[in-house]
Amino acid sequence: MAVKIGWIADNFYPDVKRGAEIEDSILIQEGLRRGHEIIKMGKLNKNVDGFIVANFLDNINIGELFAYLSRKPYIKIEHDLRGPVIPFYKTLASEALLVVYHSPIQQSLIEQYGVIYKCFLHPMCLLSKLRDLGFKRLPPTDVLYVGDYAKEKGYKEMVEWLEQHPECVIWHYGSGFPKRHPKMKEMGEIKHSNMVYIYNRFQTLIFLPAFQQACSRVIAEAYLCKVPNIITNGKDGFTSYGWTVNDYDKVRERLINGHKILWDKMEEEFSNGQ
Repeated sequence: MAVKIGWIADNFYPDVKRGAEIEDSILIQEGLRRGHEIIKMGKLNKNVDGFIVANFLDNINIGELFAYLSRKPYIKIEHDLRGPVIPFYKTLASEALLVVYHSPIQQSLIEQYGVIYKCFLHPMCLLSKLRDLGFKRLPPTDVLYVGDYAKEKGYKEMVEWLEQHPECVIWHYGSGFPKRHPKMKEMGEIKHSNMVYIYNRFQTLIFLPAFQQACSRVIAEAYLCKVPNIITNGKDGFTSYGWTVNDYDKVRERLINGHKILWDKMEEEFSNGQ
């Protein structure tokens, strides 16, 4: 049964190209393919059958949001770990038909705040073109970093790592240059659809976040492209699944069909919640 859904988020792809916005885009396209009408909502619209509350923090009037959600069924997709520190989070999550977590570590950290919601553990939605292309790769001392340079993403930690590994160079694909570093090659941003070619050039990926991350898209993408060496620090949700290279086939199937798996579950919940 097709439904009219308001998709609530602060930002949408391609205006913003972070992991949450990329995943929302993949899920929205699948919802449209299934015949649902989806309204992207930076502002609220009550003329819908239900809501998907995704990555928002800044642009929504909270009182107005609760007024709308009290009258319509909704699903909460947790893209990050900010939720528990927001005062209204428990109410928002506890009234949802379903709360979607992206990793075991994200679920465990949020549930430390005292409420266990009706939840669905779902990794992330990745593109099927992410795979091993058989390229000859750069030496392992050429290290790939993908994403913004930011405090929470571990810029300071990477600089410290480079001091301990002077033989290595980090190739940075992304934005944000807090300061130039002689051992970092700034490659700028490229289209997300072309990242498969970048991952396939490297044997080593680095991601050393300063804080816990719900589920790092870059680690998942590198995993699908069979980057053999992933340097991380235990603060990423994707690695909390405990998957190894031996699990590759089943993990790939789950990741590239993630948008279908999640929509199957969300359609079931909306149908039951009507």
